[in-house]
Amino acid sequence: SLRSDKLLLADDPDVPFDGTNQGCACLAVAGNLVICGTYDGALVAWELDGRKATFAGRRERAHDKAVLAVTATADELVSTGQDGAVRWWTLR
Repeated sequence: SLRSDKLLLADDPDVPFDGTNQGCACLAVAGNLVICGTYDGALVAWELDGRKATFAGRRERAHDKAVLAVTATADELVSTGQDGAVRWWTLR
């Protein structure tokens, strides 16, 4: 069975993993980064250290509409959105 635990921001156990305006539509993992494609067209990244996640950046308007899918390697990310675009990104 699958089990879900809260992913924590900083040192506060009462703050859940968040940081998006409208929530994550899709996720990708690239090394110690978690990248979220959002319903408002942004890409948001957090750096993981154990169960702690630290905000690592946000790319506003990565797509004109919702991000539908993201896939990543350690150095690159590809995203596609409801706007019909496929975009290639360099990480870091």
